[in-house]
Amino acid sequence: MVPKNRNIKRFKYDDVDIHVNYRKSRVLTESTSRRWLEPISQFASIDSTELVLDLGCGTGRFLSSLAEQFRARIIGIEPSAKMLSEAVTEDLSSNIKLIRGGAENIGVMENSVDLVFISMAIHHFSDRHRAYSEIMRTLKPGRFLAIRTPTHETLNALDWFKCFPSGLQIDLDRMMPREDLIEEIETSGLEFVHHEIIKQLTAENHEIYFDNLSLRAVSALKQIPDVEFEEGLRQFREYCGTAGWEKPFYESFDLFIYKKTEV
Repeated sequence: MVPKNRNIKRFKYDDVDIHVNYRKSRVLTESTSRRWLEPISQFASIDSTELVLDLGCGTGRFLSSLAEQFRARIIGIEPSAKMLSEAVTEDLSSNIKLIRGGAENIGVMENSVDLVFISMAIHHFSDRHRAYSEIMRTLKPGRFLAIRTPTHETLNALDWFKCFPSGLQIDLDRMMPREDLIEEIETSGLEFVHHEIIKQLTAENHEIYFDNLSLRAVSALKQIPDVEFEEGLRQFREYCGTAGWEKPFYESFDLFIYKKTEV
């Protein structure tokens, strides 16, 4: 599938109840979180990283992993009050702080951040270019932006998503091809330094993934008509039966790393 219209209506998490099941259905294992953070730490050195921003942190599923990986202070920034309400603050260590705010107006000092981490969120930014400028402002010279995201290439490789063609089309419209995303962010002044595709274990088996997907905590699936969602689940059930219900469920997404050039 190909994009039809980039100017689609922005999804607003506080207008729906997606937060209720988000933590349960989108949970990542500790090993899967490490699978993403370890390659980032090859650039953002653990020894020199003191402050990390998790921008668009949602319910905070990466906060503890970031704190453990980098042994640093972590600030999670999220615009949705409902998503923040589901963050399990009692499980967070004292060096983790949650702030309600947006990527377009990051409430931290300039040249103060060692790593900005964005997971599955840039397509929700209301003004991406302004967000990139804010990231540039807050990053210390020589420090890094890491983005975990789908691109057109990885979206089209998700076989399960093809059971929900309208949902897939929504994501294709609001996301970008790999090369276009690299170019877009480079225009902000950030230097592109690394890309790789990360294959992650999303669920221990297809049955768990099916149950999680049934909770409809994926924003694209929340926007399609109920009848299409139910038909997609029927098709996905058949897909899981053919693939093997007990087989591990893997997905692949893109990791991009950029650097703020030293003055």
